[in-house]
Amino acid sequence: MKLFVFATPLIIALLIALAIKKSDYKKEQDAQEFFEKERKSNFVKKKPLDSLNYVKVPDKFYEYSYSKLIKANEHPEAIEKAVDQLMKLKDAKMVNFLGKTNTDLKLEYGTGNLEILMEYDQNFTSLITCLEEIGEAALTVDKAYAKEVLEFSINIGSDISSTYKNLLNMYIEESSEDMLAAKKEKLIFMAKALNSPMGPSIVRYIEQAGVENEA
Repeated sequence: MKLFVFATPLIIALLIALAIKKSDYKKEQDAQEFFEKERKSNFVKKKPLDSLNYVKVPDKFYEYSYSKLIKANEHPEAIEKAVDQLMKLKDAKMVNFLGKTNTDLKLEYGTGNLEILMEYDQNFTSLITCLEEIGEAALTVDKAYAKEVLEFSINIGSDISSTYKNLLNMYIEESSEDMLAAKKEKLIFMAKALNSPMGPSIVRYIEQAGVENEA
């Protein structure tokens, strides 16, 4: 018994040491793979960008009268800023590169395109951010427009959790049980398709909200 008690801490220490060694090896291996990938990406020639999936914002989003949203909001300056940002993006090129690193972009499209691709990516991020703010502001003023904005944002691949939450809450308020189930399934499908770390948490929220709604 004494031998067992003495040996147990040694075994635990050995297992911990092995786990640390394995973790360090994995980190070193991942780092080597990253640097090799980065090295290769720097030699990829510039490629045409004709095949990019550019985001097209409906004209009605630019033509909508936003004055009532701004006036009715508790923070009108924030909504006004979001609207101004949307207008600035009217002629901008936007592409959803969520989940892709600069290295990924260089490997796929060439190092010479990195700067312009980063611009497209930033434009997309700005778009889904201002759409979320506008959609949320419209919830108390024009629900039909709010739903249209939020649905569009999700359809182009937004990974902003509040966009999903606001839209789900609208579905819960307006839908029958059967319709709600179908809409929840679509939201879950869209969230699972996200190339973003936010995807799993969004899926969990939708699933849990559904359970609470049924309880």
